[in-house]
Amino acid sequence: MVTQSFVVCYIFDGFLDPINMPPQTESVFRLGSTIHVRFQLLDHYGQPVHDVVASLWISKLSDTPDPGELEAVSTNDPDAGNVFREMQDRYVFNLGTRANMSEGSWRLRADLGDNCDHSVVVSIR
Repeated sequence: MVTQSFVVCYIFDGFLDPINMPPQTESVFRLGSTIHVRFQLLDHYGQPVHDVVASLWISKLSDTPDPGELEAVSTNDPDAGNVFREMQDRYVFNLGTRANMSEGSWRLRADLGDNCDHSVVVSIR
């Protein structure tokens, strides 16, 4: 019996507006606001990918000691956990900055289960 393993990476062109992707200017949001975290996934034919269970994780970059990653909290449905919902060929998460965030630099990471890095740094002020 031969066992093969492979890694699937979706075509992920980064997070969509209002989040700026490097090398653009830094994304700055107010503490207590909602950050609309959105992205689109495409297959190798350029067609939207549906039904991926994607979750959002956050980590503060300026804390010592490092608290590690935390589950993001949605302003839409706090009981839904940190899972993105799919709307119009996009994955959407309304990140609340009030519950477990504070001023500083934060890494937002979308986990698509593909072992690829899908993250960006934003500032909360």
